[in-house]
Amino acid sequence: MGKSKESQPSSDKASSPERLAKLYRNFNAIGAVVLGSLAILAPPAGAAVLGGLAGIDVLQAGAGEVARRAAKKNRLKKSDKSHS
Repeated sequence: MGKSKESQPSSDKASSPERLAKLYRNFNAIGAVVLGSLAILAPPAGAAVLGGLAGIDVLQAGAGEVARRAAKKNRLKKSDKSHS
């Protein structure tokens, strides 16, 4: 059987900045999919605009992932220092 959340070490719990970056990433990824889908259905002029906005959302989702990884790295560094 799996471990309960209470028995996991505190280093496994995501920090607040990490959760916020994950939410930001997921929100932008969903937005990119929606805008990309609408771009396929839109007339050519609208498709270009929606495709551009979808591209911007993809870049923002990538930035959210970079921020999440940085927050996780900082959290792990802090937990290593506190255990030493």
